[in-house]
Formats: sequence, C-alpha cells, structure tokens
Amino acid sequence: MKFLLKLLGTSIGVWVATLVVPNLHITDNTSTEKTIMSVVIFALALTIVNSFIRPIVKFISIPLYILTLGIFSLIVNALMFMLASWISTHTQTGIVVETFWAALFGALITSVISWILYEVLERENK
Repeated sequence: MKFLLKLLGTSIGVWVATLVVPNLHITDNTSTEKTIMSVVIFALALTIVNSFIRPIVKFISIPLYILTLGIFSLIVNALMFMLASWISTHTQTGIVVETFWAALFGALITSVISWILYEVLERENK
C-alpha cells in the first residue's frame, strides 16, 4: 500500500511539474489515457532509479556532499530525474526533459508535491 501511495504522489508531482516547468513535457499527449500512462511510466522509472542507482551515486559523491554542505543533493536529484526521463522515453511514452534546469526544477516540484501528498494520504489511512 505504501508503494502505491508513493507512486500516486510521484505521478501527481510529475504531472504538475510538466504543467509548470518549461522544457519538460509529455511525449504522447494525445489523450487522457496516454498522458496518465506516460506519467505513471515516468514515475515508475523514477522510483526504480531512486531505489537502485541513487544510493550508489550518493555514496560515491560523499565528498561533494560534505564540500557543498548538502546542496549537491539537488544536482543528484536533477540527474536522477534526467536518467528517469531517458529510461521512460525509450518506452515510446514518457516525459522529455530538455535541459538541466528543467530537470532541477521538475525534480524539486515533484519531490515537494509527492512528499505533501504522501503525508496527507498516509495520515488519512491511519
């Protein structure tokens, strides 16, 4: 159940990010079903990337985290967002991230919205 709540929060966060951030768009936006499928595929790719690849990148970049007092985590989040975009676009649907800044703001918006939604939905389920 927790996984589905996180996936729902991430999907809504990604959808809002595609509406707000320029240079971040859905590849197949012809119908509502295809839009939802594209967002969910991207959210799944982002979840997989954050579960398996991000811990390795964080471990390797510990000196940069220390040097920048943790601000480097924004760059890691943006890179993971771009990697998830690359993975999702290879499924013929997904989210296209055209610039690093779009990835940075998209990751930031997605993180904040998914965190808020997860907290609200988790409290309602208790």
